[in-house]
Amino acid sequence: MHTFDDVRRAHPGGIAPEAAVWLWKRTLDLLGWIHRSGYVHGAVLPAHLLAHARDHGVVLVGFSRAVPPGTPLPAFSATHESHYPDDIWQGGPARPATDIAMSARAILMLLGGDVRRAPSSVPAALATLLEAQAANSASDDACAVRDALDAAAREAFGAPKFTHFPHE
Repeated sequence: MHTFDDVRRAHPGGIAPEAAVWLWKRTLDLLGWIHRSGYVHGAVLPAHLLAHARDHGVVLVGFSRAVPPGTPLPAFSATHESHYPDDIWQGGPARPATDIAMSARAILMLLGGDVRRAPSSVPAALATLLEAQAANSASDDACAVRDALDAAAREAFGAPKFTHFPHE
């Protein structure tokens, strides 16, 4: 397993958009489960997201900041300020949208962009979705975002297919 930070270092020019789709799908699946369990993770950072290429999955660690929705985060990382929605820095309550926005920002970073803008190599439908979810107005429903991701990926790449992600 490799953190998203490791993946970014291994692919400094960015990963393929097709690989970003499967990484974000797996991340949104995890977030949906966490949110249905009554929590907001609160630290969906590249160091806490681990890609498991062999098993084609993602693992999320670092639950020490998890809180019920509507509760301000007890702490956050100044090193990763750009990964948090602005309202969190202003003492606003964490909500599922907090995690979803952070996940979109992590994927944008992996694509080789900054945490709010997709590089020009990303198909328009996918870029639009990522940028909208990275904004402070992100959705509170990880499952709905996953459905929108499926639609954007189908528009950009056609029918779903297995995407190999090198893990050396």
